[in-house]
Amino acid sequence: MKNLSVSIFAILATASLACSSKPATPGTGTGGTDASVVGELMPDMNGFMNGTVDGVIGAWYSYGDSYNTSNPGNLGDCETAGFTADQCSSATSPAFGAPFTNTGGQMCLTGTASIVMPAASPNYSAIWGLGIGFDFNNAGGGDAGGNGNKLPWNATAQGVTGFKFTITGVPVGGNMRVEFPFMGQYMNDAPYWGGATNNLSAVTSDGTYSFKWTDVTGPGYLTSPTPPAFDPTMILSAQFHVVANTKGPIAVNNLCVSDVILTSD
Repeated sequence: MKNLSVSIFAILATASLACSSKPATPGTGTGGTDASVVGELMPDMNGFMNGTVDGVIGAWYSYGDSYNTSNPGNLGDCETAGFTADQCSSATSPAFGAPFTNTGGQMCLTGTASIVMPAASPNYSAIWGLGIGFDFNNAGGGDAGGNGNKLPWNATAQGVTGFKFTITGVPVGGNMRVEFPFMGQYMNDAPYWGGATNNLSAVTSDGTYSFKWTDVTGPGYLTSPTPPAFDPTMILSAQFHVVANTKGPIAVNNLCVSDVILTSD
């Protein structure tokens, strides 16, 4: 549903973020068997990875339906569809397009995923929520006014077959998709972990989760045309998306991602 752009985020400057401290013993999530570590992605203090681990170069960023990633000065999907700013999803820390700080190894987000409206015919393409993510191959520019471009990253060439991460501050009920936009088919409607058969990924509580690229599928809500198979040789980004729904707003309070690890069989 969200409109992702090939023009994206700068090597971001520092800013303060209120994040919860990293738990001493995170919970264990479901979603895959144990795997070997290929590399752990370690962002610098500005949330940027410089390419030293498996060629991953790119910045962490926040995004949402009220923000236009292609043209930050223009309206996002929500307001373009005619909704008012207070009816759209919002981020307070960091604000969309603002600097993103690594806080003790955690990348964190606070904001609200708005309720999808109107009630009689919910507009999921306009109000789809918010999230955080990072690019695998983007040397900088874009969202903060530069000329950076999302480029594909080849996980297969790096011997990477899966993905592992720790997450805290998961909203009540989960309401999350772990998405992987890839080049060559669509920038909207990204496939996600469990996407062929489930509306959401299996992130229902704080913990450590892992899965294989073969588990990145869908999205199942696309029926015509049906989505193509996920291509791990053309990955653009990893995104942790809090999905808006028709039941009510979803409070996102220090949703923090850390210990992102690329794995092999």
